[in-house]
Parts: sequence; structure tokens; C-alpha cells
Amino acid sequence: MQEWFNDIDASVGNPTYSHLSNLWGLFPGVETTAYDNTEEEQEIFNAYKSALKRRMSGSITNGWAVAWRQALSARAAMGDESLRMFKTLIRDFTAPNMLDLIMPQHSSFKNVYQLDANLGGAAATAEMILQSHDGDITLLPAVPDLWKSGEVKGMMTRGGMSVDMKWDNSTPTYVNITPNHTTTASIRYMRGIDNVKVMCGDEEIAHSVSSEKENVFTFEAEEGKTYTITGFTPDNITGEWITETDSNLTLYKTKQLHVANENGDINNSDITFTSSNSAVASVDENGVVTANSIGKAAITAKTSSNSLTCTINVVDLPEDQVFYDVEGGKIIFDKSSGAVIDYVGSPTEIVIPSRIEDIKVVKIGENAFKGMTSLKSVVFKKGVVSIGDSAFEGCTSLESIEIPTSLTDIYEKAFSGCSALKEVAIPASVICIESGAFENTSSLENVVFNGNAPSILGTSIFGESSLVTVNFYTGAEGFTAPV
Repeated sequence: MQEWFNDIDASVGNPTYSHLSNLWGLFPGVETTAYDNTEEEQEIFNAYKSALKRRMSGSITNGWAVAWRQALSARAAMGDESLRMFKTLIRDFTAPNMLDLIMPQHSSFKNVYQLDANLGGAAATAEMILQSHDGDITLLPAVPDLWKSGEVKGMMTRGGMSVDMKWDNSTPTYVNITPNHTTTASIRYMRGIDNVKVMCGDEEIAHSVSSEKENVFTFEAEEGKTYTITGFTPDNITGEWITETDSNLTLYKTKQLHVANENGDINNSDITFTSSNSAVASVDENGVVTANSIGKAAITAKTSSNSLTCTINVVDLPEDQVFYDVEGGKIIFDKSSGAVIDYVGSPTEIVIPSRIEDIKVVKIGENAFKGMTSLKSVVFKKGVVSIGDSAFEGCTSLESIEIPTSLTDIYEKAFSGCSALKEVAIPASVICIESGAFENTSSLENVVFNGNAPSILGTSIFGESSLVTVNFYTGAEGFTAPV
């Protein structure tokens, strides 16, 4: 989605530039949505999404620009990115009295209040939980993994409906809807509506599943009455024999399936798993599915008295993502944002190159390698500027990291729980280390700062490590308190 009069490559322009005028149609406009039906409409939406990803890297300097990115990410159904912007807004642009500071890092604007991000951040957070801009009420459209459980009361939709909702495992347990006028309620929940039930008091209300829109149902709602909706289908087969709808699984990735027998025991010895096509998707005795090649396979779980089948659809990476081979596996690179975002296999040694397919690698995404216990060493070539929240959290075998002189930001819990890490050298280019970046690194003994203290230094960045020595050069500025 072209931004400038001339077609300027994002790698040449400024990805942190505050304004995003070319994305107005996504938010606050309604020119495109994640739920448009036709191929042409989806192509337009994907263009908006691709343009947004290009502008999500680096250090954004205005509170309102962060709030706008949070809202855009919510409309694009990018829950984790929306949460990252929410955390940035609270951490970097919010005063103790919860008012927004426009540019707190700039001496001339350090304590200048601006209303925009207070209103924008609140609106964006609401958009993560509930959306209604396209005429349908969409439930949990951009709820991140960290918000898997929650509850809201009294949220208002466009069109005048009050919504109370509670959810668990990212699935609504109930939704109460009270309209302020008689109308047709149109509800969307993208993870399954096959078993929904609508009640008004003790009366079950008839509802119709849309033939034109995916995962949308409607019912007639009278002014002032409260309608309770239950029976939403979770994303996987868990609890009592609930059938999973067709599930996409990216090539080479794995997915844990859960089923329960009649006694409620999860994946016990009485349950066996089989695949109709192991060349496409194989499954082990514990219900872990591995995507081997593009295609579809039926996964069946059986007990002596019952069976359950779900379909796994193995798909290739999106067009703007590619695999990059590393020792023991592959990393996934998002070309539109210049970010390493995920991995497959069990990599042991990773070298992050400066470029992949001639596109600059500028950041390591949030949770990119979280929990990868096989990883022992990682080298970042020059060009990477940020390491995202929890990017390497829980990499318990990680012994060695080599940080480039291009790096500026190490975000919250980036290396938390890397219990084998003994030594870290922080280059002078780093200006931000967020809270808990190296917490619970129980073997960490030596940290060397090769420049002044970062201007943004979170609390307890080394947490409960067994830190022995922090070294910095004579004359280095900013080291006024224990780190």
C-alpha cells in the first residue's frame, strides 16, 4: 500500500516515521477489514497489513504514533504486535498519573501532556477485545497469548449494544448482549460457531449462520433484553470430545492436540492417534502433529469406545515470509518487517545474517525463539537493531551470544531464564535495556558495557542472576546505581 507520491522502499525511507496516512483505510477508516470475503478484497487487506509490518520496527518517538500502531495492529488481527505497542505506550509514554507524554525522551517535550494517546490507546485496547466497525460484532479479534483469559463488562458497540464477556483459553465462555434498540444482532467468532446457543432468560432464541460471511451468525434482539451466548468452539480438541474444525499448520511446524476420554483424562494410555497421510502430517503417540508437506491429513484419536477426527491443513508460509536454514533447523524471516519471527526444528547454533534474500534483517521478533531449549549459541551480524520481548526467554541451553554494534534496543525479558549464559558484552550502540532482560540467568557472572549506560534502563534487568561483576570503561556516564 504505497505511502509516498513516489514509490520509496521502506528500507530507504524511515520506518519509525510517526504518520501512517496510507493506512487510514484500516484504522480509523473502514475501507478494508480482515474479514473481507472476495479475493480482491483480501488482496487489498494484505497490502495494508504488509505496509503496516514495514512500519512496526525501530524506536517510535511519539505517544500518539504508538497508539495508532496499536489500533492498526488490532484491526489487522495481529494481537501480539498490538500488545507490544500497548506495553510500549504504557512503559515509555505514560506519566505516573496515566496521562500521555508526547515525547518524554526529548528534553524540550519531557513533561508535555498530549491527549491523543490517552484516547487512542484506550480505543486500540477496546479494538483488541471487540470490534464492530464493519456491521458485525467480532469477539476477541486480536487478543494476544498473554491475555488468554479475561473478562469485560459494559463495552459498547457501534449500533448501541452493551457487551459483557468472559473468556478462557482465548475462547468465550459466555457473552451477554443487551441492545438499546430492537435490531438484528450479527456476531462473528473466527474460531468456531457450530455449537453456539443463544438464550434470553429461559428461552432459547433461534439464530442463523450466515451463508455469505465466515463464522458469522445472526439473531433478532429486542430493546433492553439481555441475550446470553454460549457454546463457542475452542481452537483445539480438548476437554470432552469437542471436534476441531479444519486447522491450518505451517509447513515443518508442530502442534499439540488434546483429547479427553470419557473420564476426562487427557491423552492417557487408552487413547491412540493415527494420521490418514503421514507424508503430509504425522502424529506421535502423545498427539503431537508434525507438518511434513503441503496438503491435508485427517488425524484420528481413538479409545475402545469412541473416536474423534480433525483435519490438519498443511500450508506454506505467507508470501512475505521465507525459511532460512540454520544448524539443526530453520528460522522464519518476515520480509515485510525485516524481522526473524519464529523457528522450526531444534536449532543448536544460529547465525543471524545481515540480509536474507537481499533484505535487511533489522530485528528479532517478540517470542521468536522462546522456550527453544536446544539452542546453544547465537550470533547477530551487524544490522539487527532490536531484540523483542521474550525473544530468547527460556532458552536454558544458551551459552553464548554475540551482539552487534548496530543493536539499540533489548526489550523486556529478551534473555530471561537463559540459565546457561555466563557472559554478555553490551555494545556502546545499545540505548535501551528493558526490565528483566537478563533476569533468572543463574550462571551469569560477567557483563561488560562497552559505552555509556543505556539512556533507558529498566528495573531489575539482571533479576535473580548470580551476577558477580559489571564492567564499564573509566569515564563512562550513567552508571549511578546498581543495575
